[in-house]
Amino acid sequence: MRYSLDPEVPSWQLVWQDEFDGLDGQSPDSTKWTYDIGTDWGNAQLEYDTDRPENVSMDGDGNLSLLPEENLIWDDLSLLQE
Repeated sequence: MRYSLDPEVPSWQLVWQDEFDGLDGQSPDSTKWTYDIGTDWGNAQLEYDTDRPENVSMDGDGNLSLLPEENLIWDDLSLLQE
């Protein structure tokens, strides 16, 4: 395979993307993303993976915000590409 910075000689092909261009507080596109919800995936983690918008949402500027929160245990997330 040949690599080049010359736009006339492509060195890669985009096969998937998500622009996260939703409104502030909106969840990611459920046709592209799913969640692992729960805890203890065999690694003795103390957090609980959630799909709560408080933990994962778009910011309205094309970014995805991933925000763990400390409650009695850590609320975390595990976002999976479909």
